[in-house]
Amino acid sequence: MLQKATSHSFPAIARETRPAVEKAEGTRFLKPRLGRASYVGEASGQELPDPGAWALYEMVSGMNDVLGKTV
Repeated sequence: MLQKATSHSFPAIARETRPAVEKAEGTRFLKPRLGRASYVGEASGQELPDPGAWALYEMVSGMNDVLGKTV
């Protein structure tokens, strides 16, 4: 029978969830230099977080939720 993993089983994931969201949020104010965001113009003033940074946070957060501890 499988046992449910806990956040104590994977402390590194639990420990890294808070910094992941803080860093993802911190990308809101970076000026894009490459890619589509650099030439969209009007949309660049919306101060949205970087999609890749936010996706990484969501993955870490999801793993943490499965292990029994949320942000």
